[in-house]
Amino acid sequence: MSRPALSAPELPRVATVVMACALMAGTTVASAAPSFTLTDLAALQPGHPNVVRAPNNQGRSGGGGVLVNDRGGRRGLVFEGARAAQQVAGSAGSENSTIYRINDNGTLVGAANGASGLRAFPTPAAGATKELPPLQDDTASVAFGLNNAGQAVGFSSGAGGQRAVTWDAAGTPA
Repeated sequence: MSRPALSAPELPRVATVVMACALMAGTTVASAAPSFTLTDLAALQPGHPNVVRAPNNQGRSGGGGVLVNDRGGRRGLVFEGARAAQQVAGSAGSENSTIYRINDNGTLVGAANGASGLRAFPTPAAGATKELPPLQDDTASVAFGLNNAGQAVGFSSGAGGQRAVTWDAAGTPA
């Protein structure tokens, strides 16, 4: 008994199936279930916008919220394993801070409400917090990212809308 010849449109499909079978022949697919370690970082008050963001390579994470038994307002928080969460206020006189990123050198960036509006800030591992100013004629700034060279990225906003901005390690918009 003879088989009918394959038509031209069927050839690519058959070739794909044959190639897939050839690639899988003799191959054992080992699929290990991912494993995770659960770490209690802190007890946060319910009813507040509490958030924890991606860890850096040393396992430190930033975020914001209100710790249980804290009578103050929302603060930026740094989490590091089972240690107590560290509160970060932002620039002097600011409130409602949030940490968005921590680089591998321990410098963190975020934003806080201050007397002059919403302002981005960096805080080095050993040093003082400073503001990252908005671009000229803008009224607000937020820093979302930070590399290990200390360059921050985020946005500046005002009457003209939002504009992406990069600040150099000295805090000057580039």
